[in-house]
Amino acid sequence: MKSATVLVIGLASCLFLGSCYSRMDYARQSYLAKGLKERADALQQDHDQLEAQNALLRSQVDSLQKDAAYVQAQKKKFAELEKKLAGLEIPATTKRGLSVIRDASGHTGVRMDSELLFASGSNKIGSEGRKVLKDILTLVQGKRLRVDGHTDSDPIQHSKWGSNLELSMARSLAVANVLMQLGVAEDQLTLGGLGMTQPTGADKAKNRRVEIWMLN
Repeated sequence: MKSATVLVIGLASCLFLGSCYSRMDYARQSYLAKGLKERADALQQDHDQLEAQNALLRSQVDSLQKDAAYVQAQKKKFAELEKKLAGLEIPATTKRGLSVIRDASGHTGVRMDSELLFASGSNKIGSEGRKVLKDILTLVQGKRLRVDGHTDSDPIQHSKWGSNLELSMARSLAVANVLMQLGVAEDQLTLGGLGMTQPTGADKAKNRRVEIWMLN
């Protein structure tokens, strides 16, 4: 009887210990599984962040490549316009008053000293000025154009204009009218009168100018 009792107690102990070990093993496995899941979630988050960064970098590279291509195209356009201007059969004195220009946006254009087109304080374009514009039009034909008038900083004293801004706008309009008479469509023209607000430097004669910009 005593042996049977000992056997029962032994079996009970084994069952109890086995149950304890099973619960401990389950708890340990659950802890390990939780840790692995947290690590997997962290790795997935890192992966997603890297994918987002790669997408952003690809977008930036594409944008830089497009910008570089645009800059190269504008440089080419600038060089071609300079070559065409140099090839114009016009007097050297007239050619000295003309130059090819480019703005911060990459637009290319032609700058004309006002003296090639206008008398002092006037917005009237004479026959010589019309010849200049006809020659310039061969360089910018078929483009959308913006005509900007500029003056120096000397105040208006002996003419009908109320301000340099008014004079610059009147000159811009006069140039646009001649261009339309030469065949440029009105809807291809934009006008600007900037007065003395954008000097090129200290040379007042160079600040008095008209610029024709190609917008496409």
